[in-house]
Amino acid sequence: MNRRILHIILFVVAALTFADAAVYAQSKKFVLVVDAGHGGKDYGALGVKYNEKSINLNVALRLGKLVEENFDNVSVVYTRSTDKFVSLQERANIANRAHGNLFISIHTNSIDKKNKARTRISGSSTYTLGLHR
Repeated sequence: MNRRILHIILFVVAALTFADAAVYAQSKKFVLVVDAGHGGKDYGALGVKYNEKSINLNVALRLGKLVEENFDNVSVVYTRSTDKFVSLQERANIANRAHGNLFISIHTNSIDKKNKARTRISGSSTYTLGLHR
């Protein structure tokens, strides 16, 4: 399995495990909103063979499927499940209407070919928004 996908899955498992106690206390399903970044007319980063919107969609669908297969108490909501454009505001609306507990937006970063360090760069990025902002 790709290391980046594994990092994402580990993050989701950790977040779901942390949230389990609160969810069970309320006896509701945990709602995971999976956002495949870009889409439709918005290609994101362009590669020689692939574009970011396609990679993001494939990873998002795969992640959602893994969560659905392994966590009975989790409901997965996708901001998009096909190659279509969804505005940033509509992505937020989808998450809010679903009463999402966790929002994960999948993106695939790129780097300029002229950057000499590009072959050594790896890993993932995580951004969070706390209640206090």
